[in-house]
Amino acid sequence: LTVARQGFRTEFSFEDFEDSTRVVIRIHDSDAGYQDLRFDTIYVVGGRGFLTDSVRVDYAVPAWAYTPAGTVPLYVSNGCEETISGTRADIKELSLSYSGAAWSEEMMIFNMEVDGPRNRLGEKIGNFAKLSDAERDSIITSMHSIRQAELGLFMQMPDSWISLQRLTYDMMNMGRDSV
Repeated sequence: LTVARQGFRTEFSFEDFEDSTRVVIRIHDSDAGYQDLRFDTIYVVGGRGFLTDSVRVDYAVPAWAYTPAGTVPLYVSNGCEETISGTRADIKELSLSYSGAAWSEEMMIFNMEVDGPRNRLGEKIGNFAKLSDAERDSIITSMHSIRQAELGLFMQMPDSWISLQRLTYDMMNMGRDSV
């Protein structure tokens, strides 16, 4: 007797996207880590797009939705239904609303405290060579502050799925005592 694997459903509610806006989804759903990934494509119609699929493992995995307004980080897991909503500006700032998944609240916290500031800093880093020494020092200081905020979230939310996922990748750059 074989049992069909239950899939997941993620709804994207991007009210200010034009009809037929293409969104490419990258899913990392293998025990092999980042060496094994796959892509899917959805289209936003009437401000909504739906990703219905299944993952090959029995736990939540990271995914990214590449939209014309920027990249939306998310997690997907079989049996999960999540809604991610916002506008183009929300995507740029990573001030999106996530609901329906066990990690939705944590995702919004990490976006607000870590990923949104990293994105904004990333825009400045693109012109790093043209910046003054003071501006460069400010960026480096900001990078360290964001990293400390992320480490603080790991400590505040040690049972968080997102903390665990991020720590899995971050621990290679951390000292043994920190891990």
